[in-house]
Amino acid sequence: MDVISCENLYAFRMLDYARQRMIKVLKSLDKVILITYGPAGIQTGEYPCEADGAVLYLLLPGTSDHLENLVHDPSVVLIRENWELRGNGEILSQGIGPSHLGLLLNQELKWCKLLQILPDYLQIRTADGWGSVETIEFDAEDE
Repeated sequence: MDVISCENLYAFRMLDYARQRMIKVLKSLDKVILITYGPAGIQTGEYPCEADGAVLYLLLPGTSDHLENLVHDPSVVLIRENWELRGNGEILSQGIGPSHLGLLLNQELKWCKLLQILPDYLQIRTADGWGSVETIEFDAEDE
């Protein structure tokens, strides 16, 4: 029988709290601003999105310059008025993705690419946008 030390139990509970906090923030989204950098330069745009746990999915137009940037560097920044998320994006093949995503019912889907974002960390600012910052680091291995 494995014995869990108080220190390990505390770390586990904090990790669980942080993961649940991130999931709560992501679940409330329907649009997000995506920022990428690469051969097409700095690209920004607002896109529809949907969370599945701690993973975020975005619909990008098939002609978006973001796609060229993501092929060369998967690093992304997502922003909303009171938070910033950094992570890595992966362009999914047509028909790939959780079948329960509402994004997959979008009429524009045939002209779009589905982008999967795996978060590295999330910074949440206070409601007025400045002051203290809550930082949540996330490792895909924690999934």
